[in-house]
Amino acid sequence: MVEFVNEDFLLEFFSEGVSVIGNAQSLQERNYGKLIDSRKTLRFNWPNLNSKTGTRLNCLFCSLPKNIPNDYKFDLLISRTEKFHNNKYQYQIETQDVEAINKIVDPQTDYKRPSNGILCLYLLDKLHLKNVHIFGFDWKETPSTTTKLNKKKMTKQNDHDYESEMKVALCLIEKNQWRLYK
Repeated sequence: MVEFVNEDFLLEFFSEGVSVIGNAQSLQERNYGKLIDSRKTLRFNWPNLNSKTGTRLNCLFCSLPKNIPNDYKFDLLISRTEKFHNNKYQYQIETQDVEAINKIVDPQTDYKRPSNGILCLYLLDKLHLKNVHIFGFDWKETPSTTTKLNKKKMTKQNDHDYESEMKVALCLIEKNQWRLYK
């Protein structure tokens, strides 16, 4: 049985710090695995686990939990839906948070939805977490490593406004003194 959790649970879960690992292909060119795995990890969708990107999977931030492979083992799912997987705990992103970040990222339009990456950073900011280390975010400078895993979904490359999201993310990183690894 999955237990639905609140923001107090998230604060406790990430109290020792968190490595937030995006799926940018540029991360494969680095060797951050040990550094990433030195604290709890938060990964997105279908993460690529290996020695360069780390092998620890504590939390998965995913829009489509029903598509998560059964062999993925993790404790916490953060999602926009109530559909869960084999995790122990789930936190559901609130609709008002999605709407709030969408207005910040792209106030001129209402058709581009925020990516999981910017929603995650917004949530961590809302929680006032300070020990946040961010890897694998290059805002589509390089392709996503999940492209080959999710080809059907990746045909919609214009679903998000990555340029605006990058500006917001860099502001959040500076405001909270988080660490961005390039």
